[in-house]
Amino acid sequence: MSNSTMTKPDLDFIRKLKASGGDSVKKCFQCATCSVVCKLSPDDRPFPRKEMIWAQWGQREKLVSDPDVWLCHQCNDCSTYCPRGARPGDVLAAIRRFSVEHYAVPAFMGKLVGNPDLVLLALAIPAVLVLAAHYFSAGGQFVFAPQHDEIHFAEFMSHMWLNVFFSAFTAMAFLGGFLGVLRLWKDLEKSRPGPAKMGLVSAMIGTFVELVLHEKFATCGTSRGRRISHMLIFYGFAGLFVVTGIVVIMLLIAPDSYPIKFQLEGNTFGFAMKVAGNLFGFMLLAGSLLAIYNRLTNEDQAGKSSYFDWFFLLLVFGVGLSGLATEATRYWDIRAAAYPVYYVHLVIIYALLVFLPYSKFAHMLYRFTALTYARQIGLYEPAADKDKPQPVSMRPTEPTPAPEKTKDTEETRETKEEPAE
Repeated sequence: MSNSTMTKPDLDFIRKLKASGGDSVKKCFQCATCSVVCKLSPDDRPFPRKEMIWAQWGQREKLVSDPDVWLCHQCNDCSTYCPRGARPGDVLAAIRRFSVEHYAVPAFMGKLVGNPDLVLLALAIPAVLVLAAHYFSAGGQFVFAPQHDEIHFAEFMSHMWLNVFFSAFTAMAFLGGFLGVLRLWKDLEKSRPGPAKMGLVSAMIGTFVELVLHEKFATCGTSRGRRISHMLIFYGFAGLFVVTGIVVIMLLIAPDSYPIKFQLEGNTFGFAMKVAGNLFGFMLLAGSLLAIYNRLTNEDQAGKSSYFDWFFLLLVFGVGLSGLATEATRYWDIRAAAYPVYYVHLVIIYALLVFLPYSKFAHMLYRFTALTYARQIGLYEPAADKDKPQPVSMRPTEPTPAPEKTKDTEETRETKEEPAE
C-alpha cells in the first residue's frame, strides 16, 4: 500500500494570485524549463519550478516564507522560454505582492494600498492630512496664492510643520515596515532553519552591495532594459532622499542658507544642493517613464502589469513630475499654479513614503530581508556558467519535451485530489 499525502489547497489564495497577475499558473506541467534557463536559480533548491506547483496547490504558508521568491528579479527568461505559457515570472511577482499584504503591519494598510477599489480612499487620506497640516501651519487659514512679492512655499507650510509632519508619519511607516520584516524573518527561520555561516552584519553588507549595484539584473537575458529603469528610479529616489536630508539640516541650522530660486545668489553649497535635487528628480522621472513605456509596449518582457505595479509606478512618476513642476512654477513666477502644484507634490510624497511598507516599494525591505537571511545561512549559491538557450522570436506552438535532467530535487508528491481551479 503506497503512502500518499493529502493536500488541501487554499482556494482563496489561488484566486488572489490569479487576480494579481498569476492567472497563468495552472498552465504549468512541471517540465522544469524555467529552473534550467534561470541563471539566478541555485542548483540545490532551484526555483521557480517548486514554487509553481506550490502555487497550483495553494500552499500559501510555504510560499510567503520562501526566500527564493525574493531571489527572483523577474527577468522573465523563464516566462519567455516556457513551452506552455505558464509565465512563472508573473506568478512569482503575484506571490511577492501577496507577501507584502500578508506581512503588513497594521494589516488594514496592506489591504488599503493593494485593493484597486480603495484607490480613492488611499489618495484621499494624504490629501486631507496635508491640507489639515497646511491649515494649521498657515495660522488657521488656507493660502493657495502668494501674499508677498516672491513665491515662498513656507507660506503654504512652514519648515517646522513640514519637518514634524513628514517625520512623524514616515517614522510610523518605517515602524510598520520593521514589524513586517520581523514577521518575515521569523517565518524564514521556521521554513529554512540552519546554522549561521556568517555574521548578520556581514550578510547585511553583502546583500546591500548586491542590491545597490543591481548585480542580479545584469544576468537577465530577456529583459535587460529593466535594469536601467530600476537603477534610475533607485538612484534617483536615494539621491533625493539624501539631498532632502541635507537641506532640512541646512534650514534648521541657517534658515536663509538655501536659495529660494534656482540661482547661485552667493551660496555655492546651497546652489549645489539645488542642482543635485533637480538632477535626481530628472533621474526619477526618466526611470519611471522608461518603466511605464516598457510595461505598455512589451508585456512579454516586462511582465504582466497589475494594479499593484501601476500604483507604485504612477506615484514615483508623480513625485518626479510634480517636483520639477514645483521648481518651474517658482522659477518662472507662475503664481496661480505654484501653491496648488506644491500641494499636489506634498500629497504624492506623503503617499509614496507612508505607503512604502505596503506598496511595491516594500520589495526593497522584504527582498533585502530574505536575501540577507539566505546569505547568512549559506542557503544558495547561484549556478555558474549555466547554459542559456538561444533567444527565439516566439514561443513554440507545441510543448517541448521535458529536459533529460532537471535540477529540481523536490520529492514527487502523490495526491488524492486534483488541483482546484
